[in-house]
Amino acid sequence: MKKNELIKNLESYASNLRLFLDENVHGIENKSSLTIRRIRKHLQFYEYKNGVEHYIPKKDKKRIHDLAQNDYLKTLRKETQILIRNLEYCIAKLKTGKAPEEVFNKLSKERQNLVNELSPTKVDIEAFLNQTKECIFPRLGFRRNDIEHYASNGLRVRSKSEVIIVELLLKLGIPFIYEYPIPINDHEYLYPDFMILNKRTGKVYFYEHFGKADDDSYKKKNLVQKIRTYQDLGIFLGDQLLITCESSDIPINMKYLEKFFRKHFL
Repeated sequence: MKKNELIKNLESYASNLRLFLDENVHGIENKSSLTIRRIRKHLQFYEYKNGVEHYIPKKDKKRIHDLAQNDYLKTLRKETQILIRNLEYCIAKLKTGKAPEEVFNKLSKERQNLVNELSPTKVDIEAFLNQTKECIFPRLGFRRNDIEHYASNGLRVRSKSEVIIVELLLKLGIPFIYEYPIPINDHEYLYPDFMILNKRTGKVYFYEHFGKADDDSYKKKNLVQKIRTYQDLGIFLGDQLLITCESSDIPINMKYLEKFFRKHFL
């Protein structure tokens, strides 16, 4: 997890805790508390208020319950406020400190080329790539008359644009799996163009390239419907799902694509 993601998560957690207190912890009697004593096999209840204990008969169940709930809310408020303060302190320290990747990124390009970057996150690239060998779901094949497109590593893909994408992924050393099947239900599968692993963070992305963005029927069947299917699976655009597009007038742009890959996958 990146530092900024951690800060965002901690800020969200602190905000949720404040909202939780505002919505649930109110109407507290600060000067009253419940004392419970066990006399042999029997319990006795007392209200402690202003330094004096007052016996509460067992039949006054509502008062006993209200005081017990009041004590619980006081403790809950105190401990939650402490937690919020600690979170705020951690967030402030995180914002001023540099994460390992920031130390590397602050180096000049000349120095970056001379050192091996270290990361505290150990990502199992081999396990990621071995998913293709262990996959029990049906793979998406090719039709007999499909044009054959091959990348330099021997991988067969479906278009010239996908050849370009594969070559760039290989050049940048980005681990990927082509058209790995994701079950939609017992009988249907979603086949992402690429499932990609960020070696530094361990986050897995699903990357789709839509090559006919100016074709209305293609957009409806492939782009719109496919994104909706991802959403149904809890995979959302801009988070774990990333896309690029091209049309007959605007072809794939290698310079942009490399910047895109470096931003998300390196």
